[in-house]
Amino acid sequence: MAGIDKTYTSSWKEYKELVDWARGRNIDFKYGKKTLKVPISNAIYQWNEEDFTRERPVLNTATWEDKFLWDNCPCQFVIDRLRDVYGDNGNYLDNLIVNNIPDDFKTNRKITIVRDKTTKFPISNKGLYSYGYWSVQTVGMTSFWYSKDLDAWVDYQSFPWDTNTMNGRTVKSIVRRLRKMYLPSGLTFMLMGNYVGEHYLIKVK
Repeated sequence: MAGIDKTYTSSWKEYKELVDWARGRNIDFKYGKKTLKVPISNAIYQWNEEDFTRERPVLNTATWEDKFLWDNCPCQFVIDRLRDVYGDNGNYLDNLIVNNIPDDFKTNRKITIVRDKTTKFPISNKGLYSYGYWSVQTVGMTSFWYSKDLDAWVDYQSFPWDTNTMNGRTVKSIVRRLRKMYLPSGLTFMLMGNYVGEHYLIKVK
């Protein structure tokens, strides 16, 4: 399930209550030896009192932010919005485990690179003609997205993420980074160069 997306209110009082509560509050994440503090205020839109002549979007949240709001936020209009999306009893959010790496996700996985059916060229460390950079994306419908802050592929419900693409200058550097991440066995990525037909598959074993 994705996050609730936007939360709206036409009340300056409700908005101010949310802003005042969020000030100085962080969601703390730990990924291996890395730590990350994400201010909950990052998800709040900036408005002035005179803007509330009509309903305004005041929050735009991911699933892990919804979990934090459900557990901590005192603002009734936010809780009402969460209940609209996740159900009155909140079982989904109560059972959602955020900031967690499953036991079967391991570092130092064996990384294998094989030719994709669209591949036209032999692989080289810096790509065809040693030009440009490599892009990496997951293959198929997975819950993995890339976090720039953590330099890791993470489950979108459990950790903050930025994009569906990781970039790197060389194949060796990409493999080295992937081996430092907590990944499940069987995950597959597409490795793409700058030219049509410069495609390969990365297999995590």
